[in-house]
Amino acid sequence: MLPIRSLRSYLTVSVALCVLAVSLSGCATFRRKFIRQKKADKKEKIIPVLEPVTYQARSKTPQERYTKAYGMWKVWESEAEEDLNNTHYVNDKKSTETFKELIAQCQAMGGLLQEDKRQEMAKEVAMLQRMLKEFNKPESLRNYTRMKSNLRAHGRLIREQFNPEAATKFFSAPERE
Repeated sequence: MLPIRSLRSYLTVSVALCVLAVSLSGCATFRRKFIRQKKADKKEKIIPVLEPVTYQARSKTPQERYTKAYGMWKVWESEAEEDLNNTHYVNDKKSTETFKELIAQCQAMGGLLQEDKRQEMAKEVAMLQRMLKEFNKPESLRNYTRMKSNLRAHGRLIREQFNPEAATKFFSAPERE
């Protein structure tokens, strides 16, 4: 163990060295932190103008367009069935729009088919249009039971005869969109 005198002298020397090191290095970085500096002139940032690249629209095959229309038809058909099953609250505007979309999807599918299948689809569209006209009647005069059975028959026919797998052989000549 070191004698107390040597310990004091060791401690004194180390403190003196620390004070000397701090005084020689100065507090310039510490002072710089608190000194107000003039704001640099604001330079206008240059935003590069990129020329837009136009991409050619991807053309879809009739099969892809038919599959998309069929998928949308399925959604609107289930929505129409739900509207007709809801006897507590009938929203004529919603039901009318649902049937209009259902008709539009059937017409889109029919437009891609050959003439004989297009005529069959036109019969289905005519039946949907008759159902749409039912919403012009007062609610008490509508035959919801008949409308439900017509919609179910329509859905069954479309699912069996006009699903994308069954309809591939009935596409008209390849068209490009």
